[in-house]
Amino acid sequence: MKLSKAISVVTVLLLLSTTLFGQSNEELYKGYQFYFTTPGAHALGMGGAFTAYANDVSAAYYNPAGLASIKKAVINAEGRYANWKSFRAGSTDAYLNDTLTEFSDSAFTPSFFSIAYPIGNFALAFSVTNFVNYFEEYSLPVRELPGGTGYLPAENGVIDINGYNFHGTVSMNISPHFSLGVSLGITLLSQNNSSVVMVFDEANPLAEQTDASTEVETDDYDTALNFSLGLIYRPIKPLSIGVAFQYNPSMTALQNLYIDGDNTSGMLYDTIYSHFDTPDRLATGIKFQPSDRFIVAADLVYIFYEQLGDGLIAAKDITELGIKRGDSLSSYFEAENQIELHAGLELLLGNLEAPFALRCGIYTEPLHMIRFKGSLINEQFAWNLEDYFSELEDYEITLTAGIGFPLGQSLAVDLAYLYSNNYDQFICTFSLFL
Repeated sequence: MKLSKAISVVTVLLLLSTTLFGQSNEELYKGYQFYFTTPGAHALGMGGAFTAYANDVSAAYYNPAGLASIKKAVINAEGRYANWKSFRAGSTDAYLNDTLTEFSDSAFTPSFFSIAYPIGNFALAFSVTNFVNYFEEYSLPVRELPGGTGYLPAENGVIDINGYNFHGTVSMNISPHFSLGVSLGITLLSQNNSSVVMVFDEANPLAEQTDASTEVETDDYDTALNFSLGLIYRPIKPLSIGVAFQYNPSMTALQNLYIDGDNTSGMLYDTIYSHFDTPDRLATGIKFQPSDRFIVAADLVYIFYEQLGDGLIAAKDITELGIKRGDSLSSYFEAENQIELHAGLELLLGNLEAPFALRCGIYTEPLHMIRFKGSLINEQFAWNLEDYFSELEDYEITLTAGIGFPLGQSLAVDLAYLYSNNYDQFICTFSLFL
């Protein structure tokens, strides 16, 4: 992976102002694509193509209309093990040689829990989804810039973001051809992020430094309302068409800036509020079942990633851009809206009342890093920012596989595995039918 494909938002701004430490300062969010996880080993084993299928309790996320298809009361619990990678300028000559250092972390988390109960043509559910759980630590040395133009100081950072959705869902079969559903819930997002820039010695720039110069710290949480709406239409028996919209809120967190040291040794210079806008999601999909044992599904999902850039603010004055501390940076940075493609297959073996299921799928994950927009050339370094960001890769492809099987009369297990260049995940879902 080339370094020029991962220039971060504030790395570039540091080239404009050595006094700048923004919300996403030098390395904090580089390479972090805001991986919002989705629930359901059944759905994920089929590449997440579940908008029109949605026949289990994970419908509360994919399409609330599908919840009306459940026949029995069920308790659902899910665990997820995830391993992810990021790439940063982790060596002194990284910018000279155009190379990156790989950092990786992993975590296990209870990712989904739901209770659902059918009542005639209706179904009710309560669910909890861990939609983001990301942790990373990094430590970077002083890095020399090309052309003898200077150095970036050493930096240590932590990214710790955790988010939950608590949903109540109501779904109804209004006719043999139509189902409707709605979910209303609360989003809880906690952030414990820190970026400490070390003291820089101009006389001996490559000397190892142990004293902190500044720190940008976010340690806060916020709650807000969310909702989703869904429709499933079954024009003929083997075909279903689904549409779902998910509204996600803007979250606020308190951000502290310390100077002449870190949060234990420095002085609290200022406190401002940063914003984290979770993207809305609009999905449409089809499910085709040519036989009782074979199912094909596909989704198009439009994700409003531009909302990620709406909350960016400046943590210090940026005189080159005429920006004051606390001003919005949304005019200068963006994350582009993207369309994800999802497709999956399912083969049912054995007794159709309690089958053994084989699944596979694929989906695209287009680039949605926060990036500089426009063209701005700094006279000192003469770097055209637009050229750098135009070299970013367009998307990643994730491959998925899964199985599902019964354990007795009342218990079922679904397993899924997801693999891409940047992460791999293993998901296990237990369903207890009452």
